Amino acid sequence: QYNQVAGFLYVNTKYDVAMKYGQQYSFGFNDNTTAPTLEQLDGRTCIDDETGYFSFPVVGLLSSCSKLIPAFAMPQISLQFTLDSIANMFSTVIPTVFQISNVELCYNMIDFGASVQSAILSMPKLFLKSNSWSNSSASVAAGVNGSISLVYNQKYASVKAAYVLPTGSAANSLNKWGDSFDLTSGSGDYCLNIAGVSYPQRTLSSLNNKGYILQELRRASGNLDDKNNNMAINSVEFNYPSNGTTTISAPSKFIIGVPLEKLHIPNDKAILTGLSTNNSNITVNINTSIATPVAYNVNLILNYDAILEVDTQTRDARVRQ
Repeated sequence: QYNQVAGFLYVNTKYDVAMKYGQQYSFGFNDNTTAPTLEQLDGRTCIDDETGYFSFPVVGLLSSCSKLIPAFAMPQISLQFTLDSIANMFSTVIPTVFQISNVELCYNMIDFGASVQSAILSMPKLFLKSNSWSNSSASVAAGVNGSISLVYNQKYASVKAAYVLPTGSAANSLNKWGDSFDLTSGSGDYCLNIAGVSYPQRTLSSLNNKGYILQELRRASGNLDDKNNNMAINSVEFNYPSNGTTTISAPSKFIIGVPLEKLHIPNDKAILTGLSTNNSNITVNINTSIATPVAYNVNLILNYDAILEVDTQTRDARVRQ
């Protein structure tokens, strides 16, 4: 579910509406014939025989690395992308053919010269800090109430933040994996349990203080005091009913974010400040007094620390995570 991770990052949490407005053409929002409103910066309705151009940042280890990557001291680097099924890309009218062509990968490369390369190659190993994303899902059936425990087997040495997205699976969820609902219908709460400890210590209640869930999501995505950490979630998108009918221009964006860093330090200055899940599964605990109106796929997205270990002698690389 690379699409879900990238969409959750750039459409909902990392970019605000002004940033998305500036990227409207390259991200493919709305169309190319009318000026978009702020509510048309989440999706696009494609028409028959349409041709478009798109450009987007790549999410992953290489783009998140805190230092320059010594490509000359590593094995060949390749990026592999696979197309999702057409049924998962489109909602109403499903095309018979969808093709992506003329693909280009753009990146910056700096040549420091032979003397710098020799100095780097003289080091036996290099360790480069990075971070990446993991996505796993579990299902909740319709008609369930009370206490729900979902277990996820995602093992990492340092998890910086966790995000819970209960995505709709019914016909009313027009955007499919792009819609995320409060499956408690405003009647319950959410928390994570890792190694017997609850995170956060006080559960995130959609009944008593639903607004705080949005602030906790903002805290998980960065820092409350960061003026650039604004997100792009309005009250309609955050407050859809649990079986509400969504639209392309206003998807449902009820996202639970839980910060797990022991000490919040900028990404390029610290490593392994998150919580280890190597010795314990992650359990998402949900309490709801109202039965779930439809079935949900509950996705757990983790942002975790990773270290690129480069052996300059063998020109080999591995990822420690």
